[in-house]
Amino acid sequence: MHRGMFSTAAVAGLGLAVAVLVPSPAHAAPSGAAEPAAPTVPTPSQCRRIDFEKASVTPLVSAAVPPSVRYRLTVSGTRSATNVSVKLVPVVYDQQPEYWGIQVTGCSSGIGLTVLTSYTVTYDFTGPRGTCGVEVIGTTKRQQFDLAGCTPVSVVGTHWDLDPASLGVPVPAEARAGIDFSSATSLSGNTSCNSFGADYTLGADGSFDVGKLWMTARACADPLGTVERAFLHALTSANRLTRTSAELRLLDGDKTLMRLVPAQPA
Repeated sequence: MHRGMFSTAAVAGLGLAVAVLVPSPAHAAPSGAAEPAAPTVPTPSQCRRIDFEKASVTPLVSAAVPPSVRYRLTVSGTRSATNVSVKLVPVVYDQQPEYWGIQVTGCSSGIGLTVLTSYTVTYDFTGPRGTCGVEVIGTTKRQQFDLAGCTPVSVVGTHWDLDPASLGVPVPAEARAGIDFSSATSLSGNTSCNSFGADYTLGADGSFDVGKLWMTARACADPLGTVERAFLHALTSANRLTRTSAELRLLDGDKTLMRLVPAQPA
């Protein structure tokens, strides 16, 4: 029922006053009132490729029989607004490429604040996808991950410092441990207490083996003695090595024994 206003009129011959309902216009607004605002129409979703800062691929343990090789791609970076959702979207190919592209895509919808916020997204997949691996694709940055041993790992001429958090024992702030790969067959370094050296072999598939060590004979009191023992155990127990520009890992199978980062200038 519409709201209206009443007027009084005399009904001829009866001398009575009756109320006559006069309908008001359906959309009439009170005098001087502002017109109601038009409803807000949501902004349609818009997706585009965005940049990333870090990416890593981690093997996942599968309980399947027979076991399958599964991986988790983790990508992180910064998005430009709070209404941007980030997804990892595989590229569609007619034929299997060497490196299967996975695009970092940001989709905006509705209304959000224009403020920089961090994001982390993951994508699980089975097998290397491409014949060699996967490639993360952002707006201005790409990063390939060789998962099939297509590119031989090279460490010659590189210098690495221990990541203390990776060793599994408390590492004092003053401890300095690391590895220098001086050639394709020999390495040297420091355990945080003693200097050492050894021959090593590194296969194209990342297989790694350290030969007999030589070391100085300085006595190492704890906690440096504990650090040295854990460091040497990781070095001599490793059978696989992986390397990116940001880290080097010594592994026993898929288990990380020790992580090292690029050495900082003294």
